[in-house]
Amino acid sequence: MLITLAGHVDHGKSAIVKALTGTDPDRLEEEQRRGLTIDLGFAYTDFNGVRLGFVDVPGHHKFIHNMIAGVAKKQHALVVIAADDGIMPQTKEHVNILELLDLQRGTVALSKVDRVENNDLNKVKMQVQQFIKNTFLSKAKIVEVSIPEQRGLDQLVKTIVNVEQHAEVQTPKRSIRLAIDRAFSPKGEGTVVTGMLIDGYLSVGDVLVIPRSGKQVRVKKIVANGVEAHNARVGDRCGLQLTGEKVTNIFRGDWLRDPECNFTSKQFTVQFRVLNDFPRTIQHWTPVHLYHGTFHSEGRILPLQHSLTAGDLGLVDIQCHASLSMALGDRVIVRDRDQSRTIGGGQIVSVIAPSTRRRLTTRLENLSKLTEYVSQENVQGAIESVCRENCVKIRELGQSWNLNASKFTTHLDQQNVAILNERLLSQDKLRDVQNQIYQFLKNFHQQHPTLIGASTNEIWRAMSNDIETIRFVLEHSVLNGRFSVNSGKYSLSTHTATAPNYNQSLYQQVLCYVDVVQPLTIGDIARELRIPNKSLEMEMQRFVVAKLLIKVSPKRYYTLKRLKELAIVVDELATHRPFTVQEFRDASKMGRMAGIEVLEYFDQIRFTRRDEDVRRIIGTFDKTT
Repeated sequence: MLITLAGHVDHGKSAIVKALTGTDPDRLEEEQRRGLTIDLGFAYTDFNGVRLGFVDVPGHHKFIHNMIAGVAKKQHALVVIAADDGIMPQTKEHVNILELLDLQRGTVALSKVDRVENNDLNKVKMQVQQFIKNTFLSKAKIVEVSIPEQRGLDQLVKTIVNVEQHAEVQTPKRSIRLAIDRAFSPKGEGTVVTGMLIDGYLSVGDVLVIPRSGKQVRVKKIVANGVEAHNARVGDRCGLQLTGEKVTNIFRGDWLRDPECNFTSKQFTVQFRVLNDFPRTIQHWTPVHLYHGTFHSEGRILPLQHSLTAGDLGLVDIQCHASLSMALGDRVIVRDRDQSRTIGGGQIVSVIAPSTRRRLTTRLENLSKLTEYVSQENVQGAIESVCRENCVKIRELGQSWNLNASKFTTHLDQQNVAILNERLLSQDKLRDVQNQIYQFLKNFHQQHPTLIGASTNEIWRAMSNDIETIRFVLEHSVLNGRFSVNSGKYSLSTHTATAPNYNQSLYQQVLCYVDVVQPLTIGDIARELRIPNKSLEMEMQRFVVAKLLIKVSPKRYYTLKRLKELAIVVDELATHRPFTVQEFRDASKMGRMAGIEVLEYFDQIRFTRRDEDVRRIIGTFDKTT
């Protein structure tokens, strides 16, 4: 169990920790010299078999960024208020930040009670009760504490333990994610990092990735909450001995993640709340400092509905100068440009860049629905909400939730979401776009009865959806038999192009240039036959409609016989593993550009699929043609 201390500078946070644990959390020489906490301090003790960890955060306003780094969502807040000082500026700011970070349980320690008379003590207690009544601490107990008199310490620990024992136990639902606050190299230990386990279940031997560098590391040793262990759970304070990376290449603000969830972004949307006492209006493109776990970056804030003032709650887009290793549902804190005040904060509800204007009504409506699902951790509802707008990639959507493939697929309901080639689209959106394309193709066939169909770009230009969604619907509809595809042209499955008259003599001449290992381009054929380029293009289109040739690229045509030969080459290359463009080029004895054109055609008709620099077979050539 981890307890985050918060409160104004010199209100006795570190003294309480030392009295309870025997450990001085002010570990830095400068901290001990100045008598204030600058960086995070940690100390541990056992109480009736319960392991307690205390996170001592800085109280001075100059070190608020370090205070934010020490807070995790499921921690218990111990707010320390000195009886001889009362509610002070950093008391208010700390409580505001804890609330913005969604802490839900806490205790108030009224320290230094030995320094005030009973009447004054009662006045301070009333002041504290009034202060916390509209915060997450509204039901928190106030425990009077005096370090010199050793008063109230046992009661304080009992109160904290009692609250946490009645709290809901958190099971690890997401993949591993740990925020690094220190990296160092003790003699003989190699690389060691410390930080909070935000998500997942960590074990010795796990392989993780540092998103900023992409470097993979292996966990050699775990110290969880001050004790060596084989595993660590969500909320544990961990020290990890790592192999695979030098300590000089790991920094505060870095993260360790499941390699399947190596996700970062500079842009995201937040359900944002401005603090009640912030004195200025938040305008479009306001410069800010953003804090996320142990990470800090400058950036800009863009209100989506209207300018925001004190106490307002609204959606904002945030653009950072550096990439954040985030997940949906994460909390962020935003401070003003000179870092003198906290503006507010909130929950990340979307990491998908807008494909339309930021303030478009439909986008704001979708974001409002998504906000509700994210706040409830309703992954299935959020998936369906996102997929109603556009086609999305399974991997990217899973990464945005910090869920690897096996965890993410448990949230998919195929009655509501269509799945094709590692992409998702809601069934409602699929039907809607499919009907729009059906009407377009019906009109197209009436206007162009001799053409075999329309290209993807022609269809896309007539629609109001993004091209990836159009491609998804076209491919899905071809597989289900509603549409057909031939030479990259889509048609209704019931459509048969009116066979045009074609020049048989010219076809025989063209055949000499296309029924070869590497067909010539249409421009080269036109020069060889001394025919104007446009005239030849019109005749070639007639050959395609007559199913004599197949248009593989805008400038090159093939016979079906030659394409079947190349499909056999692909089958042989992909027998044991995915293959590269160079391997296909060498096996087919074609030039690189001609080879790429053929492979892209095979991708288009769903015979192959490109995965980064390699291709793999996902269908059969005979069926797709």
